[in-house]
Amino acid sequence: MTQPESTSERTGWQWALLAFTLLIVVPVVILLASNPDSVRVKWWNWSWRPPLYALLLGTFVAGVVVDEVVGLVWRGRRRRQQKLHAELADLRRRAAAPAEVKPE
Repeated sequence: MTQPESTSERTGWQWALLAFTLLIVVPVVILLASNPDSVRVKWWNWSWRPPLYALLLGTFVAGVVVDEVVGLVWRGRRRRQQKLHAELADLRRRAAAPAEVKPE
């Protein structure tokens, strides 16, 4: 009978993810909290005065979203390429193998 893995071995990546998240979130929260002033944002004929922390937070969230979308597209493209390479290798292997002759 096999013994189950220990909890610490199974959740090691979760602790790493938590540590990485804290390393990103803590500086962002400090940055946001230390910038409460309003700034003027002008784009074409549109003007707006949001608090700087809202602008920084929006930029950070937009960056995360764009990164995830680009990563999703990249991974999908890579999977398709790997599948095509595997199919090509299979076809080459089949073509190189001698044809089997079936007895009549």
